[in-house]
Amino acid sequence: MTRTKGSLISGTLTTMKEWWPSVALLGLLTLAVELFARTNSIPRVILPAVSDLAASIRNTGPSFLLRHFSMTAFESVAGFAIGAGVGFGIGVMMYYSRFLERILYPIVVTSKAVPLVAMAPLLTFWLGYDVWAKIIMAALVSYFPVTVGTVSGLKYVDQELTDLLKSLGADERKVFTEVRLRAALPNVFAALKIASVLSVVGSVVGEMAGSTGGLGYLLLASIYYVDVALSAAICLVMASLGLSMFTTVALLEQKIINWRPAVDTGNR
Repeated sequence: MTRTKGSLISGTLTTMKEWWPSVALLGLLTLAVELFARTNSIPRVILPAVSDLAASIRNTGPSFLLRHFSMTAFESVAGFAIGAGVGFGIGVMMYYSRFLERILYPIVVTSKAVPLVAMAPLLTFWLGYDVWAKIIMAALVSYFPVTVGTVSGLKYVDQELTDLLKSLGADERKVFTEVRLRAALPNVFAALKIASVLSVVGSVVGEMAGSTGGLGYLLLASIYYVDVALSAAICLVMASLGLSMFTTVALLEQKIINWRPAVDTGNR
């Protein structure tokens, strides 16, 4: 338990060290926008200062914004979990059945080819304005990369290693858990990190198509009242939600795939 906790803390510190240049750059950009907005070269109504964003959140009410944030966060996390589970299951079935792959792969690709903003009103018509329409929207966006990542990861497995285990008497279930799944995990987690961010996009688009709450609903309201500062603040909150979900999956990847050797990054 202590070793696992220590490795998780070490992974978190490593991630923070790798991301500090990005944080520093964002800080400089924030300072530049703040200083430029205060010169009044562009009206503050069009380009609000960063301090205006904080003031708009304070005037709106942090508890009010938190309630909408919680709704979007729940939709995103639930949709991501459903989409990831369904995508992984479909990917495994497609790997083991060439027949199912020929049937399902075109459907999977076609479902992703339909624009997100075109699907949202249809789901709203069919499922109504409750939270399930947004969860399904987030799941539909999330399952595609997980499906493709699972299939591609399972296909590139050392055949000699699987043959060796089978010659030692291991059944396919043992081969899958010990070899195929472990070899596919890097691809699966790469897809999960993409899906975690897309789930936020799916839930927000669903809220903008029709909802009684959530960050997407609040964003439409701020646009209607031409509150540019509040609109920008809501977009930053959305980005923070997506980043937090991405980071969570990345830390989980470091904890689970602790047996993978370090990646050669060249002379960087």
